[in-house]
Amino acid sequence: MKNKILSLTLLFVAIFSYSAVSQDLYSYDYSDVFKEDNYLGYIGKDYKRLYIYYSSITKNSKDTYTVVGKSMTGGNICAFEGSIKIDSFKKLDKDSYEAGYEAFVLVGTYQYKETQGKFRGTFKGNVEVSFYIEDGRPHLEDSMIGADGYSNKMHEGVWINDNTKASKPANWGMFRIPDSGDLDQGVGEFYPAEKYHSKGWKSRWDMLTAQDDIVRAQAAYIESREWWNNDAPHLKISSSDGKVFIDIAKGSDGKFLQHLDFPTKTPPVLIDLNFDGYNDLAQLADDGVCYLWDKNTGKFVKEPSYDKIDSKGNLIVYPSKNYIVTINYETKDNYSRFFMYRFDVTAKKFEFMGAIQHTMEGYWREYNSKNQLVRNNLRSSSDLSKVWADYIKMTMAQ
Repeated sequence: MKNKILSLTLLFVAIFSYSAVSQDLYSYDYSDVFKEDNYLGYIGKDYKRLYIYYSSITKNSKDTYTVVGKSMTGGNICAFEGSIKIDSFKKLDKDSYEAGYEAFVLVGTYQYKETQGKFRGTFKGNVEVSFYIEDGRPHLEDSMIGADGYSNKMHEGVWINDNTKASKPANWGMFRIPDSGDLDQGVGEFYPAEKYHSKGWKSRWDMLTAQDDIVRAQAAYIESREWWNNDAPHLKISSSDGKVFIDIAKGSDGKFLQHLDFPTKTPPVLIDLNFDGYNDLAQLADDGVCYLWDKNTGKFVKEPSYDKIDSKGNLIVYPSKNYIVTINYETKDNYSRFFMYRFDVTAKKFEFMGAIQHTMEGYWREYNSKNQLVRNNLRSSSDLSKVWADYIKMTMAQ
């Protein structure tokens, strides 16, 4: 093994400190907080890869939500229906996150019965989600999302076979998995142990460690593909003469859709850059290009405005805020500059929203969407406009 990963067995323990909740949190709708496209999960004592996707979550009463979704183990995809019941809320201790707001933990139970597919059964167990309230609605508590060991939306329970009534452990979560034993060999993030790669974890390993760019890119596609969607495109990535090529086929029948050439050797990544719910193809390199998925034509369409984005090699996506940020580290002058962009759905292009600069002397400067200096010599990032102050607060926690 070329990359030696420090071993750390992660147990699902109470890592948070709690206190009583005074406000009525049941009145809010937590449907969006539960949703997640890329849960990490396993089923059985041999840690076979389990995929979970919630297609819809609807609030029915003060504490009960109807859930519709799909599960996948191996090639077996099953549709399921069921519910989440909120049992209680706990206040999250300030030492567990880095933000100015008050955060909480939702504690509940879930039960999902598989209704279509082979080897059907029922998932049941306990769930915990940390969140905060802003603008009158709940948001996922993600102030530590880039920090080592961050996890959320932790589901711990069992799967019970409909026919035999035998049960297996079945757990999933965001970034980590509760009670994952020796499956998880990572410290800062989830790394599947080599002995379980044959159980569906090889692509995860290749995405994190492969030395070959194309192997790593293909694995990243497998990890982020919309397996629950029959019509989602299937990608085959290759390279030659310093260029990258992608052949795209329709997921449901394998029919060829299109061929894309990328001008540099940097493989594109699947990432939702315009926040429409569909993955796009973008090269995270300064000379890279971007193709946005067009649901009407069922093809990827090149987006010229992406070419004008500065410092694409340091691009970070913030879905909860609907913006992207790129970072330019000027070592010569010893300062960092942050550029913010948002995709304008009306103009159908990426728009520059503004920038901030952190100087060698420790001052902050802010520029508007016309790149004009509007704030200068600020000692504290909290004196920036709210969107930038919130961004700095969030990233400093990472």
